[in-house]
Amino acid sequence: MRKAYIKYLFFIPALVALGGCSKPYSETLPAVQINSVSAYGMVDSVLVTATVTSQGAGPIEYEGFSFSNTPTFDLLSRQVLLYSTATTFSVVLPAYQDSTFYFEAFVANQYGYGVSKSYAFTVPTAKPDSAPCSIPQNTVEFQGNYTPSDILWGGSPPYGSFYVEADFGFSNALDIYFNQVPTNGEYNVLNNIDFTNSTSKYAVTLILNLNSGFNSYGINEGGYVYISQNSNGSTTVSFCSLSVNINSVNYPLSAKITFN
Repeated sequence: MRKAYIKYLFFIPALVALGGCSKPYSETLPAVQINSVSAYGMVDSVLVTATVTSQGAGPIEYEGFSFSNTPTFDLLSRQVLLYSTATTFSVVLPAYQDSTFYFEAFVANQYGYGVSKSYAFTVPTAKPDSAPCSIPQNTVEFQGNYTPSDILWGGSPPYGSFYVEADFGFSNALDIYFNQVPTNGEYNVLNNIDFTNSTSKYAVTLILNLNSGFNSYGINEGGYVYISQNSNGSTTVSFCSLSVNINSVNYPLSAKITFN
């Protein structure tokens, strides 16, 4: 749709007849401004809000955003098109912490489109985060039982970039795989992540190994793992109310694990 508008603009004269009078073509176009950009939810998202300041000579037909991690970029790249006509509109976009991103909003009517000024925003470093439940330190809760755990971790996991292993009970282990060395924030629990091709830094896969690894189960998707980088240099991984499906039955799983 955007290319059709761009092509169409080459054939519009400098003056457009509107209701029996003429006005400069630039006044027929809509105008928009970005109001704000703020960190949103997990550490890999921002909320961008914009407002239509003028609809030009016709009603708004669609609106949206483009963004990049470089100051100069093509409006058509990384574009999020919203089939909306609201005066104020917003969207959640991916943007990693400690990185600067540049955002532009656009709106279109029947005569063409208008683009906002570029808005730069540096995503702040996430604060330490912890699971919203009370769990004893270095403990795994499985099937209603709190079991102290021994923490093992290695730099060369089977997949991913980093993993934490918590051994608990008799011949049981909980393996947590990250796509990066974990830093403060919330991590999405996903199953079967292709870490080789994944672009999400804030995703995590958990595997429950029972009976010395003879029985392995992936933790159900949909929850969060919370990371807190502590002042003494250690890191705490915590989560609650996750679940694992074993023989068609979902069992709750919680843990709080600190490693150096």
